[in-house]
Amino acid sequence: MTVIITAIASVGLAALFLQFKRNVRFIDFINFLVLGGTMTLLYIESRAEDVGILMSLLGIVAANYALAQIKLLRKDYLRALLPLISFIVFIVLLQGKTAMISGDEALVVNKFMVGGVILMVLSYEIASAKLIVLKKLFGEMDEQGLLKSLQLLFSGIAIFLGLFQSGPVGLIVLSAAFLSASFYRDSEESKSLGIPLIGLSLLPYLLSLSEDTMVNLMSGEVLEGVFFGTFGVYFLTKLWYAEKRNSAAILLGYLIVLGLAFGLLYLHAIYANMGGMDAYIGLIVGFAITHALIGRGYVGASLFSFLLIGGLVLPSLLVNEEQAEFEAQITTEVVDENGEVVEPDAIPLGEIAGNYTLIEDSSRVSFTLGENGETKGAFKKVTGVVNITEDPSTSVFEITMKMDDFTTFNGMRDKSLMSDDYFSADKYPTMSFKGKELTDKGDNVWEIQGTFTMLGVSKDIPVTVKRIDIEGKKVLVGAGEIDRTLFGMTPSATEGNIVSFEYQVELK
Repeated sequence: MTVIITAIASVGLAALFLQFKRNVRFIDFINFLVLGGTMTLLYIESRAEDVGILMSLLGIVAANYALAQIKLLRKDYLRALLPLISFIVFIVLLQGKTAMISGDEALVVNKFMVGGVILMVLSYEIASAKLIVLKKLFGEMDEQGLLKSLQLLFSGIAIFLGLFQSGPVGLIVLSAAFLSASFYRDSEESKSLGIPLIGLSLLPYLLSLSEDTMVNLMSGEVLEGVFFGTFGVYFLTKLWYAEKRNSAAILLGYLIVLGLAFGLLYLHAIYANMGGMDAYIGLIVGFAITHALIGRGYVGASLFSFLLIGGLVLPSLLVNEEQAEFEAQITTEVVDENGEVVEPDAIPLGEIAGNYTLIEDSSRVSFTLGENGETKGAFKKVTGVVNITEDPSTSVFEITMKMDDFTTFNGMRDKSLMSDDYFSADKYPTMSFKGKELTDKGDNVWEIQGTFTMLGVSKDIPVTVKRIDIEGKKVLVGAGEIDRTLFGMTPSATEGNIVSFEYQVELK
């Protein structure tokens, strides 16, 4: 990965240098290198059978880049012919083949993909033909602007067709098709969709770098990212193409844009709803849309290269080690006789009838808050007594959780939560659960009907319990949920109201 990141950084720096020199001769080559970096990232995460597909795509793009250096083949009546032929051959050879990209397996070739590839290769030519018709109908107009809008329209239809049954695989193929065709065109503006397509094709891979990441366009952090991405491209393009270009201002502009982008990832470590990989995905989408509209020169290639490096490096650096260590301790997985990791079976509870206390240091409760579990936390220690009877239905549980053992793995947030606005920890230093009526749910799983007390308010809640064996220890695990608003806490659509929890306690 270090080699790949170094290579991507080199491409970004080269794009910056060429943009500074106003040398547009190497736009195609830089775009090809960006695609190569993307393919390499996908290559290292791919199955062996998918590597050939990715390499053949890259080979087709490389061949078209080389052939496009022949001036004769860039003539208007020839320029779409070779990329079209090369992708028709690709389609014929890969009939019936599947590829898996970031866990999503799909057919590489289907009838919708065929239409999408053909339309993507010919998008500029079809747009040019439509422009001639429109000029005859409506007279003189902004030819370049209208041509770009028509090209975006047909490219959008091609993307819809390509993604219809092929998913992420389809977008990669379409990106390769667009780049291959763009090499034969002289118009700089006709190439502006190349980098955005590459960026969008990497979204599934970036999503796979962060567990439990879900992108919802109605969430504040995603929309925040979209507008940050839009700002970045627009701002830098204006700086680069100002009447009096200022190198110091451009450098500062990159620092501002990248600072905002990387800040989105960092904010997730402070508060889950303020940033994270889902916000970063939004930023890439905003970048892609804006660059497709106003992209010029090497601005997109330089910015995307640095954005990609941040997306690859920062998530691993921002791992909450305290949280990771805690989650590693609460796993209930065991290794079976075949060496496979499995969840242990529940075993009869009544077999260990007797009075027990919880081993405080190896008993804990973890919880999540929010629709997608955006906020995670735990009680690192739990105390209490348990009386298990031979008939488990009459067993008794008395559990206490101290606010001193409470954490959301974020010191700043924890300090806020201890205040009177939330838990009033000084006034209510503990939470408790008392249960004495169990219902058999089958398969050695029981449901405890108990009373949970928080903030001085008590409410009845059901909690599941089952006994498992981990290295000969007497361990109970289970789960439940509470509506925190029933205990006097202020409702919040942003933070969420339902707290889901799981526990693992050891008896002695």
